[in-house]
Amino acid sequence: MKLIYKSSILTAMALLMVSCSEDKWKSGPEVADTMGVYFNLLENSDILILEDADRQATVTLGREKTDEAATVPLKIISCPEGVDVPTSVEFEAGQKTASFQVSMKDMPLSTSGNLIMKIDPAYSNIYAAGTSEMNMKITVSAGWILLADDLVLNHSYEYNTYKFPEQVTSLYALDGANRFKITDFMNSGLDFVFTVPTPDEVYPYIVPTTNCILYEDLYGADDDDYHSWYFYDTATASYPVWSIDNSELLVNYMTIDSYEEGSISNPETYVNILEGTGTISTFIGFSNGDYKYHWVVLSFNPKFNPFAK
Repeated sequence: MKLIYKSSILTAMALLMVSCSEDKWKSGPEVADTMGVYFNLLENSDILILEDADRQATVTLGREKTDEAATVPLKIISCPEGVDVPTSVEFEAGQKTASFQVSMKDMPLSTSGNLIMKIDPAYSNIYAAGTSEMNMKITVSAGWILLADDLVLNHSYEYNTYKFPEQVTSLYALDGANRFKITDFMNSGLDFVFTVPTPDEVYPYIVPTTNCILYEDLYGADDDDYHSWYFYDTATASYPVWSIDNSELLVNYMTIDSYEEGSISNPETYVNILEGTGTISTFIGFSNGDYKYHWVVLSFNPKFNPFAK
């Protein structure tokens, strides 16, 4: 078996060498000798503006050749109503980066649109570090709107060892954005904020966005079969410790499981915003040394369809 295995590898390597030698290498397209101006790929291209926020965003350009001062034209391909953006950017001699402001102060509330900007080809370079075109989605939100004031959280356990009373709380939707929050989640004093990427599914999986830490960021993706998050107090940068029923039994830590690898259509945790149902799958370590799988079953009556355009 070892001889067959080695022979197969050598044969494959020989074929690969022949294939490579027969193919003719082709270089990429030639470009003009420009200063290589580019948009920074690391910048967030999606902007959510709340009603009372400073309605401005900073966009940074970089360039590869910095010897000369330059005025770099910007081509505005698409611009939402009420957005103001300059049509050129100034670089001083020796300056590597230059920034400009995008103003959304006149953009109407509860609207969104795409600002698409492109650097003049005479100044850009397809081989530059960033990109010559930026597509920036801008949303101006009126803030959190009450979606349901009758959200009931029922508790279920692996062995039904613990019986906690149901909790009635509220569910909010962020105007103009696919984002929701359960207030005072499980009597923790913290809001549980999440998005619903596929709201039309029967069991739409969710992605927590606030007061959580992705499990794989701590331990690596290979050790996370359920796309899990630790419940976490973002404001204090600490793991919350609390009692679900105001007793001496405390929650020392809690993870939230989203979906098992390969079964995103049948997730462990889902929230159907349109139907007013859901289940949040958690794993809890208690102060008495016990740890349990814990399911929080949701039911509510949505006041409106937050996905309607």
